[in-house]
Amino acid sequence: MTSRLSAAFAAEPELISACLEGADGQAAQDAQAVFSAAEAAQAGQPNYADLSYHAARAAVAAGDYAAAARLVSQALLVNPKYHDARMLAARVEMERGQPRAARQHLEAALASGADYPDVHALLARACQQIGDVGGARKALARALALNPALAEVRAALATLPVAKGRESDELPA
Repeated sequence: MTSRLSAAFAAEPELISACLEGADGQAAQDAQAVFSAAEAAQAGQPNYADLSYHAARAAVAAGDYAAAARLVSQALLVNPKYHDARMLAARVEMERGQPRAARQHLEAALASGADYPDVHALLARACQQIGDVGGARKALARALALNPALAEVRAALATLPVAKGRESDELPA
């Protein structure tokens, strides 16, 4: 069964994510089975960035962040401008308690053109964990500039401490 599933995953890596969505709310054993098959497929084709990325998503679902970090690193080795992989790598590093590494991934994503609100919002979280309130403020402000409807981002920006010498924070309209 696992070898047939691995072969299907190797042919269509998006099936990994589809299986994970179908496993939501089911036993962790299901996520582990998907991960095992995905990892086997990826081992046969390590230079296929999409396969490595989706296998990393399966590792996250299975709770294996060390494997997720290894797999997403492989995806980025093959395609350094893979924005979804950069975001996943940042999330994995945040889960592993490595906000500085997460920040590096997010800055690389921004440098390669991923100027999206979710990238900035996650960058703000990494900055906050590092203690860089100014960086967090700047990232949240950019996320709001890109999408003013993000209530969570607006609320996060409002909770940041006011910088010395500033009486108020002007939020983007």
